[in-house]
Amino acid sequence: MSKKGQYADRHECEDVVYYQEQQFLPEWRKIEHHMASWSKENLLEFGPKMPGLEVVTWFHDETIFYAHDCPKRSWYHKDAPVNHT
Repeated sequence: MSKKGQYADRHECEDVVYYQEQQFLPEWRKIEHHMASWSKENLLEFGPKMPGLEVVTWFHDETIFYAHDCPKRSWYHKDAPVNHT
């Protein structure tokens, strides 16, 4: 893995593809009728929804940045022990 502050996930790996196809997507389809959906023009589509709680989905970019996960310097309280590791 490159240490340039960016992490690329393993979405093409065999175990991840298997999980997506055999676990995640079948579960998604079970709750899909409780979710809102949007058109390609980003307009809310109205249609039959099953009664019950609405499921809200939260999407994010697949890129994960870790530039500040392992800082070499830190701030400590003036009363903290001197031997910071």
